[in-house]
Amino acid sequence: MNITEQLLKMMGSRLEVNSIYGKGTKISFDLDQKIINSAPIGEYSRIKAAKDDLSAAGEEAFTARDARVLVVDDNAMNRKVIRSLLKPTGIGISEAASGPEALAKVEHEKIDLVFMDHMMPGMDGVETMKRMRQMESIKDIPIFALTANAVTGAREEYLKLGFDGFISKPASMDRLQEALKKALPPEMIKPLTEEERQKLKDSFSGSSNPVPDDLPEVEGLDWSYAWLHMPDRDMLRDGIETFYEVIGLQAERLEKAYEALVPKAGNRTPAVDKKNDSGDSPLDLYRIQVHAMKSSAATIGIVPLAGVAKMLESAAKDKNMKIIHAVHEPFRKEWVSYRDKLKGVFGLGLEGGAKKPGDRAWLKDMCKALTEAMEILDTDRMDGIMFDMKEHTFGQDIDELVGKLAAAVTDMDEELAAGIIKEMEGK
Repeated sequence: MNITEQLLKMMGSRLEVNSIYGKGTKISFDLDQKIINSAPIGEYSRIKAAKDDLSAAGEEAFTARDARVLVVDDNAMNRKVIRSLLKPTGIGISEAASGPEALAKVEHEKIDLVFMDHMMPGMDGVETMKRMRQMESIKDIPIFALTANAVTGAREEYLKLGFDGFISKPASMDRLQEALKKALPPEMIKPLTEEERQKLKDSFSGSSNPVPDDLPEVEGLDWSYAWLHMPDRDMLRDGIETFYEVIGLQAERLEKAYEALVPKAGNRTPAVDKKNDSGDSPLDLYRIQVHAMKSSAATIGIVPLAGVAKMLESAAKDKNMKIIHAVHEPFRKEWVSYRDKLKGVFGLGLEGGAKKPGDRAWLKDMCKALTEAMEILDTDRMDGIMFDMKEHTFGQDIDELVGKLAAAVTDMDEELAAGIIKEMEGK
């Protein structure tokens, strides 16, 4: 409500409340809007098309077990969703959270296809793609752009830049499978056995139907929209858990980005356009961070929150500090509120069975193993180590740090994880 009132005030309007006892309350507002351009602004047929394609998943699916795809995205949520959606194909999946990590991956691993996020801090997706094209051994690898800004004409723009294809986010199974068929050699695409086909078809038999009716009502969360992108209960649980785990980390990053835009006491207004060594200005970093939060919220179906993030992203792009200052704090508070709103969903935030007493020497060994796994971007090993850590208790202070470490590992933030491990060693 606070966000709504702020936005309406900025647009010269306000909420009107009409309440009749025993009948209900009507809340409305009026806006004067000019039509600037009648061209479509997005792919409105996407939802229906995705539902139709999911209902036929068992008929269209295939395997690609001999291929390996690299998913490059600074947003852990997006990587998790794509990994889950590609799981039925059996394709090998590697992950990278930044441009430099992606370059290291393609140099040391045999990669057959790259899904590349556009907006990343430092080296963005376009620059990373161009650097890959300059590497003789991998210059012909198909690279598909991933972006949440699926406006009309975006596909053509990405093809002009040098990408081989384009996938709008949140990603869907049909778009990813279509990309695999287009980019991989025909001999890598193999039909499912009849048993595999029936098993997959059964697992998605309800995908075009209403979502399971036992999912709890959560303010602002549209389960049907989430089900569209994660049409399986395990997939949906993994997505919600990933979002929940990084809520605090993403909020901290947003606040840090915002602080760089706010003048300190006694100082002049900060140079919001001044570039850092990586070529990003404070406004760029704020826009990239809120863009990542927009994508995460949309993927799990919190559409209103994603809409406000989109507004902040556009404001940063247009250098509209008035909107940023007015909406930032209400948005941050609403984002953090989902720690409480999602509590209990799939058991989130609730204590399970009794944890095993943890040994500090064992924890030190696990931290060393985790550091090594992060250095080589072994995501399966990273997840396994964190799972084992969270099964143990080491006292309140260390347990809280383990929770923060889990968020850093999920987000593949090696620098943050190293800092948390160092803090744990000092306890």
